[in-house]
Amino acid sequence: MTKEERAEKWFRHIPGSENISMEKKMEVCKRVALKIMIVFLVIFLLEFVSLLMIGDGAFLNWLSNLLNKINAGTRTYIVTALVGILSVSPFTILPFMVIVPLKNQWIKAEVNKLMNENR
Repeated sequence: MTKEERAEKWFRHIPGSENISMEKKMEVCKRVALKIMIVFLVIFLLEFVSLLMIGDGAFLNWLSNLLNKINAGTRTYIVTALVGILSVSPFTILPFMVIVPLKNQWIKAEVNKLMNENR
């Protein structure tokens, strides 16, 4: 997806966005994407830190042992990679649940800022 396509998609249901130039939309998307990335990483890291604190990292040790056992029995790393991805994917649910509503709020706030600057 190009920057223009992302800007069109993100601003599709935002009222008043049709009056904003494509350059401004792409600038807003860049700022909002940076916020999204920071929030996602912070929540993701907090989940792993809490896993380390609760049970002294026993779950993460169990998970690494499981991946090592799978890796020892296969010739390719595809199975190991798939199991690793599937085992970590539940930790992305909470960050996505937080980010999806925030994205639209941040875009609306940026549109309001731009509208107020143009007045």
